[in-house]
Amino acid sequence: MNKTENNNPIAMYYDREPERIWDGTEYYNGPCTVRVCLDGEMGGGFNRDGMEVAWETDTRAENAIERKEANPWAANWWTYHKETGMYENDYLADQDGTYRCTLTYTDPEGHVFRREGTPFVVDQTAPHISAESIKTESGNVHTILVEVEEYSFSREHTHIYGKRYEDGADEWQEIEVSWFLVGEKALAQVTMDQNEMEELWVKAEDWAGNQAEYRQEVGAEPMGQEDASGTFFAALAVLACFFFLTVFTGVRKIFL
Repeated sequence: MNKTENNNPIAMYYDREPERIWDGTEYYNGPCTVRVCLDGEMGGGFNRDGMEVAWETDTRAENAIERKEANPWAANWWTYHKETGMYENDYLADQDGTYRCTLTYTDPEGHVFRREGTPFVVDQTAPHISAESIKTESGNVHTILVEVEEYSFSREHTHIYGKRYEDGADEWQEIEVSWFLVGEKALAQVTMDQNEMEELWVKAEDWAGNQAEYRQEVGAEPMGQEDASGTFFAALAVLACFFFLTVFTGVRKIFL
């Protein structure tokens, strides 16, 4: 383990490399341990009461860091390594969600040191993909609403293809769509002619590297046409609502 940098006695280290880094955020597809370290040889010794570890967490379920912070004895337990002169405390990010840590230390002489941790996401869940098909009046053209439920959705790694039969062989053609985000769901609308396209194929990979696929024959109605229509038009109402919010409130980057 390296010593702390730039005469700052505090540092943090991760037990693994992230699967991806995007827009300043690190993504992990499994639990991640963050080790907070303090160099006891700097500043005339270790001031236990001067060390503040502040976590910001937003997870789907209570995480191990929250449980540890609820136990003052565990949160304030530091292991000293004589060979390195470092005091260490480990924090386990074990639930899907976002994490960020800020460290502040006041040494025995009153000097204050601060270090900002890189924000990171733990995402251990594969995307959940579904699609609903609705026939138009022609009977052959279908509007398909594709939904991807995903915590760390990635437009760049999510693709929709249509299969057509041409020159005696099946060919897959990528279909360009616009994704619309609502919470942890991404929606896209696809129009396919059953005379030209036989099958829909959705491949999704989130920023943490979790993958999922979904295939459906064009015209298939796994939920029933009546139920699918209701859900579809409800989704369109949500899209319209967010469109007007974009126009009148100046919200940007709703569409990716």
